[in-house]
Amino acid sequence: MNKNFERIKKEYEDFRKEVLLLSKEEIFEEVFTIHFYKTIYEYLEFKEDKISDKMSLAELFEFYKKSEYLHYNTYDDIDILINEYKELSRVK
Repeated sequence: MNKNFERIKKEYEDFRKEVLLLSKEEIFEEVFTIHFYKTIYEYLEFKEDKISDKMSLAELFEFYKKSEYLHYNTYDDIDILINEYKELSRVK
């Protein structure tokens, strides 16, 4: 496990712990964010080389929300999302 993935893993675990402290209603309202984090995290487990030094799940989520044409339904979609994020954020 590389250091960048360890950082992402910690961020994901911290996010998960925070979510589990919420009420059922609050969790329901956060389902979109939860789905994004879980899907991207699962992808990065197998594609650790895609993680740059400064990348975070939170920043990637904010970037995704601002885009009108990016998706995360498939691994190909996530590849495109991360590549666009890196290029536009200059995070290599």
